[in-house]
Amino acid sequence: MSLLNKSFIVVTMLAFALIMTQFGCSPSINGTVINNGKISGDFAGCYIGAFVNGIANLSDYSAMTGRIPVCVLSYLDFTQEFPLSDANQINNAGAIPCIIWEPWKADTRENLFPLKKIVEGSFDAYIITWAKSAKSFKYPLFMRFAHEMNGNWYPWSGYQSGGSTGVALYIDAWKRVYSIFKSEGASNVTWVWNVNASSVPSEGWNTADKY
Repeated sequence: MSLLNKSFIVVTMLAFALIMTQFGCSPSINGTVINNGKISGDFAGCYIGAFVNGIANLSDYSAMTGRIPVCVLSYLDFTQEFPLSDANQINNAGAIPCIIWEPWKADTRENLFPLKKIVEGSFDAYIITWAKSAKSFKYPLFMRFAHEMNGNWYPWSGYQSGGSTGVALYIDAWKRVYSIFKSEGASNVTWVWNVNASSVPSEGWNTADKY
């Protein structure tokens, strides 16, 4: 039986609205506009992606839906290396990797990588290795770092990082990670800023625009 027939397989359909700088023309991948090796916002419609619970399930997903998703999602935490092999497999299949990069130890839900430590540079060496690996991948790549920060369920949220003061920590941590990738020349990365649909708690300091 195909894994896609089992109920625990979760398929998530995503629409990415990207606001980008204007680039020069270049070819597309799977209908996606690629400019200077990076995803462009200059397109009509939306990008449809999927979480297929493992690269091995991608061909089954494509056979079932009759199409290759524009992007394929994977979840990695701060204890893991950049998934270069998986990224290459996704690219070879005609899709774009979308890495959800979570600053914690996911299997135990431990907050081993608090925002304050990220801002202070305690994990710069690790982040630099990721940036170098992302650059070496060479192909377009979505990076969705520390998502749903306006909720209360992740340790990198503003709520769990000090409330109103945690919002500033989040912004500074995001900027530090982004700046490291930029300084390492990982220009093939498109950053996905992912808030939750509603803010929890629903307080003025925790609304999406504050982040």
